[in-house]
Amino acid sequence: MANDITHNPWIIDTAEPVSSKRLTLAKVIWRGPTTAGHALIIHNLAGEIILSVLEATGGANVVQQYDLPDVVCAGIDIDTLGSGIAYLYFREQGPSVS
Repeated sequence: MANDITHNPWIIDTAEPVSSKRLTLAKVIWRGPTTAGHALIIHNLAGEIILSVLEATGGANVVQQYDLPDVVCAGIDIDTLGSGIAYLYFREQGPSVS
């Protein structure tokens, strides 16, 4: 699978810069981080951390939810995704690609 940023939520399975647009991120769900110690780190394009979490237990059925206070981001860079899939939810109509 490849990252799907065509609708809200974005479905992310690969660590990479995914957008340079100004976006309002409201929630991140991390599904299936398979191993304790795996990390999910999201930055804006200026390198500021939006979300940085470390999985404590791991497992295919693990689901972590992070509600954010409507974080306005100047771009999105998935710096680290150790395993699993991250779902990024946005406010308003959802972001457009790139």
